[in-house]
Amino acid sequence: MNTSKTMNISTLTKASIAATMLFGATACTSTVTGEEGNLKFSYYSTDSTRDFNKPIAIGAKLDIQVEDAGSNENDDVVVNSVESSDDAVIAASKAGGDVITLEAKAEGSADITVDAAVSRTGTNESDYITMRTTTPEKIALTHLCNTGESTGYYLVGQKEVYLGYDMKLSDGQEVIGYGYYPVTADPTDGIIVDTSSKTHDFVRIETGATAGQINLTSDVSEDAWTINLVEESAIDGAVLQGQETVSVGKSNTFRIHPTVQGSPICQPDAAFTIEVTTPDLCDIAELDADSLAIIEGSTRQKGWLKAEGKAVGDCTFNITYTNAMDGAGVTKELSIPVQNAS
Repeated sequence: MNTSKTMNISTLTKASIAATMLFGATACTSTVTGEEGNLKFSYYSTDSTRDFNKPIAIGAKLDIQVEDAGSNENDDVVVNSVESSDDAVIAASKAGGDVITLEAKAEGSADITVDAAVSRTGTNESDYITMRTTTPEKIALTHLCNTGESTGYYLVGQKEVYLGYDMKLSDGQEVIGYGYYPVTADPTDGIIVDTSSKTHDFVRIETGATAGQINLTSDVSEDAWTINLVEESAIDGAVLQGQETVSVGKSNTFRIHPTVQGSPICQPDAAFTIEVTTPDLCDIAELDADSLAIIEGSTRQKGWLKAEGKAVGDCTFNITYTNAMDGAGVTKELSIPVQNAS
């Protein structure tokens, strides 16, 4: 007997994003011990993590976590004060608890001195690091569901869409910080850039209400990208992305993207239903809220579902985008191979 279930993909909250991305994993931080050996300093980084002294982009901010240099146990530290040797180059402020915020103002470098209360010793410790600033010479935007292309498709009226974002110097050195996005959109109302977002590897945007082509150009290099905004009614199919096999007795996550003219639509909030036509071989289900928040927060992708393998064969299901084709809906048959567990 066929089963049918409507899937409602949740929108990741700002709190979930922050919890996942800000100091979320050791592998995603650059860390250095201060010049006096009393405190450790860390910030989010996915590139060249051993190089702590990457320049902050002028106009950007950087959050740095302060820790006890004498312990590996992440003992509590509370920042009492933070000072910059040159406020005209880098402004420094407390961000609460063990975090400080640096804001790059002009070209140069500055010593950042922190005084903090260390719970392990019950004492106040002082230390400093030297940070530098620069203007990036190259930026890169990436369509996350179509990374090899300079053109991406998105739905109109989306409140939270992410593009991959990277800043570098001409020699390839990474430039760090958040809130600085030297990109011009034409027409200007095609997208709204959220300059308050603290994401480092992504730029968060809101898409405009009118379908059409948005041309994006870099203000610091010759690079250019295109966003094509489409209505939900323009959806004409669907495509599987991500994990496309599952083993018997196990489950795997995968993504489904609606398509327009054969191209995937990135991060869509589009209504759809799923009908599993081989229920003896598999089941397709939503991820639980916690798992969905983690995977959306780390990938900035939507459309995640879970396939559970029951028996060897092709797990076949129909996905119907109910508002596609001017409200008539469009159905696409997809399948995921179910294999014996190795």
